[in-house]
Amino acid sequence: MAETRILVSTDHPSLPGHFPGEPLVPGVVLLDWAWQACRAELPSGARLLGLLTAKFLSPVRPGDQLRIVVSAGPGQSDFSLWVGETPAAQGRFSHG
Repeated sequence: MAETRILVSTDHPSLPGHFPGEPLVPGVVLLDWAWQACRAELPSGARLLGLLTAKFLSPVRPGDQLRIVVSAGPGQSDFSLWVGETPAAQGRFSHG
């Protein structure tokens, strides 16, 4: 198991327009951060192949401290994203 922490920048380029007056980090950005965290934990020569499941549980906003927890097993990597003690997203990538 491994953890990565990301401070969500208030000027992240995905925020304008998503949503004006109530900015949220788009799910695709959360998945990219999870993908990068999972990829960093793979054994040498392995690579991520695809997204098996994803569930978005609560919003991530500018200024949030995001914690990504990764657990790699045979053929798959599970991830969960947290803001404090609140789960923000979870899912699984396949790898080979």
